[in-house]
Amino acid sequence: MKRYLGILVFLSFTLLLCAQPITDVRTSQDIRYQGNVVTNSAGETWVLWEENAGSGYQIQAQKYSTLGNAAFDSPVIISTGIYPVFLVETVATSDGGVVLLYIQDIEQQVIMKVQKLNSLGQAQWTGNGTFVAPAMSPSTNLAPPEAKLCANNLGGAFLVYWGRDDLHGFVLHGMNYDASGNNIWTEENLFLNPVTFKVNQLLLTDAGDLIINSAHMQGSFFRKVNNSGLSIGNDPMFAADAVIPAHPRQPRMQKGNSGQILIYSSVFHEGNPLEMQLMDASGNLVYSSLKQLPVGLIDENIGELKIAASSDGGFILSCLTSQNLHEASELRVQRLD
Repeated sequence: MKRYLGILVFLSFTLLLCAQPITDVRTSQDIRYQGNVVTNSAGETWVLWEENAGSGYQIQAQKYSTLGNAAFDSPVIISTGIYPVFLVETVATSDGGVVLLYIQDIEQQVIMKVQKLNSLGQAQWTGNGTFVAPAMSPSTNLAPPEAKLCANNLGGAFLVYWGRDDLHGFVLHGMNYDASGNNIWTEENLFLNPVTFKVNQLLLTDAGDLIINSAHMQGSFFRKVNNSGLSIGNDPMFAADAVIPAHPRQPRMQKGNSGQILIYSSVFHEGNPLEMQLMDASGNLVYSSLKQLPVGLIDENIGELKIAASSDGGFILSCLTSQNLHEASELRVQRLD
């Protein structure tokens, strides 16, 4: 119970940081899971969730202005067919819409689909979503697959997922959908080296390129590709001795407002502090040695670390931590220049 209360406190604080009024979204006994929330460049917020409508399953959506006013009189209904559906991830597109990734259990086979809503809430890519591939879920139920979305600069989204390939075994597959839902990577992109088993994160650079942060047995692996799927610069991006946070602390990235990218540890491991490195807009690492994240972590009783870009080019950090499992959690916040 204490853990759930801590998560609620953390979410409440995040809302306060965004300076948004609390708005009721939906009251229904048919809501199934937690849903997704994304904000576009205009400050509009999309909220999406799944419901069991009795005769089938739906994904529903509502959009809110910067003042918290709903854009639609009633939630938008996204048709998904009669089979159970699980919303995996949603990203705001460059043209004011959203792209969503979801999975369905269709006759005991779990498959992935994508769909796009335009700024008016109208579905753009076929009636019941565009088929992607069978989902390599950890179990036979609707468990989230190893797949990530990232909005591109074409009004669509990149999709990278972990799955089987007949010739190469389990690898990362890549797709790049334009605004009309066409995969502009005409040849299937397979990211083969090294063998990976997890998609940690995708990030769009200011130049419109995609950075893929994946995991394998020896650590994290970063590569950069352009809209055509071709590697840019070194592959991998960083040399083996590069000064970046290392496995097993699962480095993640946060883009700043001036094109720079903060690379930081996301997992507190064996008493070692969380660390960070800064990469400038040209792709150069700034620090000669890693810097510690100044969040005052006490021990391994830490909740999820959140980092956001501030308008002046710095970053805001927040996390939940506690002295031990039997004491109340503390919400710690710090600002970086």
